Amino acid sequence: MLKRNSIFLFILLVSHLCTSCSKDEIVQNVVVDEVEDTTAIEDTTAILEPCDTIFIQNFSLDTIFPSDYLMTYPGSWWKYSDGATDSCFDWQEVAISNSVSIENCVTTINGNQILPRTNYGYISFQSILHPSSNGGLSAANLLLGGNVHEIFFSRHYLIGQGNEAGYGDISYEYTEFLSSMEVSNITYHNVIQITKKEEKYFYHIGTGPIYTWTNYYAKYVGLIKSTYQDNNNPIFVRDLLEYHIEHY
Repeated sequence: MLKRNSIFLFILLVSHLCTSCSKDEIVQNVVVDEVEDTTAIEDTTAILEPCDTIFIQNFSLDTIFPSDYLMTYPGSWWKYSDGATDSCFDWQEVAISNSVSIENCVTTINGNQILPRTNYGYISFQSILHPSSNGGLSAANLLLGGNVHEIFFSRHYLIGQGNEAGYGDISYEYTEFLSSMEVSNITYHNVIQITKKEEKYFYHIGTGPIYTWTNYYAKYVGLIKSTYQDNNNPIFVRDLLEYHIEHY
């Protein structure tokens, strides 16, 4: 039986919520890069003894549907005012590997899932996985989630070398819920506003650019409007003109 599920793979450590299922046609297998979620614990009194890595194999093949606010079902498409078209192509089987560290012990979970493939990545309920340079997939980023005015996803990363060394911070906030919103003379209902912000800081230079995306998602439609702005350029706007959601 097909079931919706999120990409939060660490939940598998507690219980297995998805029912095993399969698709008749799978185009190819894709491997997701291993993700390490490390919890640092300071211990000033003793050194913890190393512990073996535990491997857990999830043998069920689960089909993960997209959120009602993404609607990425194969055959669906969205055309925007800047000439861009987003499309969902097919279902693909993806190999997942996720590592979780608790103190000095590591647990690695391996398994396969069937995800919808779009022109901008693979969608797993409310998350997106992007193709990476080594032929696999990146760690999952949440596109939706949380409560209003809540930052539901954040990531810290290092950038550059030498005088250009520094770090960046990305955050996603559920900013507002709108009962209705008009875009390109069409009224959409049950709209959520998500604000993505990326800030960079360079150790030898100071504060770098700040990038802000504001995305509006309508229930049973997907992305209906997107704006982008950095601190050096004017705002960019993309509006949904027409769309088709394949029956599911």
